[in-house]
Amino acid sequence: MDMLWKGPWQSLEHLSFNHHDLDGTVLGLYEGDPFAIDYEIRCFSSWRTRQATVIPKGGMPVQIMGDGEGCWTMDGAPQPQWQGCLDVDLGFTLATNMLPIRRLDLTVGDDKTIKVIWYRFPQGRFEVIEQNYAHLAPRLYRYTNLSTGFTAELSIDDNGMVKDYGELWCQLR
Repeated sequence: MDMLWKGPWQSLEHLSFNHHDLDGTVLGLYEGDPFAIDYEIRCFSSWRTRQATVIPKGGMPVQIMGDGEGCWTMDGAPQPQWQGCLDVDLGFTLATNMLPIRRLDLTVGDDKTIKVIWYRFPQGRFEVIEQNYAHLAPRLYRYTNLSTGFTAELSIDDNGMVKDYGELWCQLR
């Protein structure tokens, strides 16, 4: 399945989604400078992330690998500070919000706080943050980044993919 979003930073994002694999490209302007980032996410069938690769155009690719139980490596080096995280959130795409939504499988009225490995854009670094997902209504969630206080409502399409992300992203196809 292919999807297209219009997003912040005058960006467009294309995503190919197949089973538990996501392959995307984001093109945009950040503070007047063009950027392009490719990414790949591979998940276990439980929707726990097993691999995330970020490939900035003109930069060095970074790959993190997880065992599905909360142990991680980055470019082969152990990352004990990420212990216990099951999800990766890439700060330049809304696509990775689908992963904890599917994994948590919350019923309407439930919410859950989780620790995730967040790729901070445009800084280009990974850090652990806490996020909260609340299932507000059928096909509607509230996302909160507890580290920054940012919050947005996420609408979900028929395929379980985030369709719209507050005022920041909207699905074109």
